[in-house]
Amino acid sequence: MTLRKNKGLHAIYSMNAIQELGMSLVGIFIPIYFLTIGYSIEDVLMFFIVNYIFVLVFSFVAIYLANLIGLQRVIVVRYPFLIVFLISMVTVEVTGIPLGLIAFFNGIQTAFYFTPLHIMFAQNAKFKSMGDSMGKYFAFVKLVGLIGPFVGGLIAFYFGFPKLFIVALIILGFSILPIITTKVVITKFSFKLRQGKKLLKKYPKYFVAEVIDNFCEEADGIIWPIFIFLTFASIISVGTIGALVGLGAFLFTVVIGKASDKYKKEHLIKAGAISLALVWLFRYGVSGEIPYYLSTLIGGFVMMLFLIPFHSRIYSLAKRNTSDEFLVFREVPVAIGRIIFLSLALLMVNNLAFLFPIVGLMYLYFLFL
Repeated sequence: MTLRKNKGLHAIYSMNAIQELGMSLVGIFIPIYFLTIGYSIEDVLMFFIVNYIFVLVFSFVAIYLANLIGLQRVIVVRYPFLIVFLISMVTVEVTGIPLGLIAFFNGIQTAFYFTPLHIMFAQNAKFKSMGDSMGKYFAFVKLVGLIGPFVGGLIAFYFGFPKLFIVALIILGFSILPIITTKVVITKFSFKLRQGKKLLKKYPKYFVAEVIDNFCEEADGIIWPIFIFLTFASIISVGTIGALVGLGAFLFTVVIGKASDKYKKEHLIKAGAISLALVWLFRYGVSGEIPYYLSTLIGGFVMMLFLIPFHSRIYSLAKRNTSDEFLVFREVPVAIGRIIFLSLALLMVNNLAFLFPIVGLMYLYFLFL
């Protein structure tokens, strides 16, 4: 069974917009929160490494459940784990709950949300307008999450992190509403290692590209906020860079989405990759609040030049194949890329800026895609 295209996409856009509104309040601050309550950078990086291991494992569990109860119901099942994760974040300073256990809950809720989300999007987006659909997908996300990091920073600064996580939990509760009104889609995914090997052999460059893309995205999502916090010792500064990323991305998103349907995606991917390489080299070569803010704004801008055509290309490949299998096995290089980067960050924990030129050089792989 498939969803009606327009209804399905509208539900996905709405759900993901509310999800982003809630998570944009807290997402960028999770590593900062751990640092402020006494955990070391090594502890924080290990938290995320363990988290992504669980995301990978439970991505396969999520699709197994989708075979039994449907994609939408897997997202519903996600919410108890989300609640436990956020409550654990609120109480960790008092209870001392192990970070590995918090990572376990976060890994489950993340896998039970994004695995069905990716499959539903691939099922409902039209092949010929994949770029436009991807542009709208990102635009909805960036629009509602535009001020989230800045507002989250203010709430954390004036009222504390526990209240920030509670506000996020309330908002995230509403994200379930759009999707529960849609027709349940039962998947027919079969766990065959042979199928994964076949897809890897058919698209080796794109699986490597997923490793590198997630390697680089982790730098933006975790290391850059940590670096800003350690440099300026300011929660507000972290919120500001999150808002600037959103602003830069939103201004460019819809335009790039339409352009990626008209022009060769490979050309846009290469242009975005070169631009991002220059941004990361610039970050390594300068210092000061204004240059860092400027690079963040530009980085958010050119990130969409890269991500929208790249992701639309990935989803187009999924449409050509059995989307369930392609998108689930895709989680393997996604997790590998993030774990490799965080492991490298552990080795360079005393000088995180050394990671910046490495990230810039990694983007150059996409010139050969």
